[in-house]
Amino acid sequence: MWITHAEAHQNLRKFATKIKNGGEDWFTPILYPEMRLDNNEAERSLRPLVVLRKIIGCLRSEVGKRDYEVMMSLISTWKKQQKNTFSILQATL
Repeated sequence: MWITHAEAHQNLRKFATKIKNGGEDWFTPILYPEMRLDNNEAERSLRPLVVLRKIIGCLRSEVGKRDYEVMMSLISTWKKQQKNTFSILQATL
């Protein structure tokens, strides 16, 4: 109801769209108190990968860049879950 009302006002339209597009995600930290309210941990975990990518400078194609990002994301997730990354990667491939 609030979104419908806010969309009618030009000054609130952009904010209402953000709330509308966020949907259920806006309330996830309230429903799950163990979740953090920020994404600093995710950004910190990506930093070494971004630095490495800039140093090696060989990811020139979109496919190569996407593949690298997917692989590094999987490996990082498995490490955070304290899983054996090598054996999972081997089983996945």
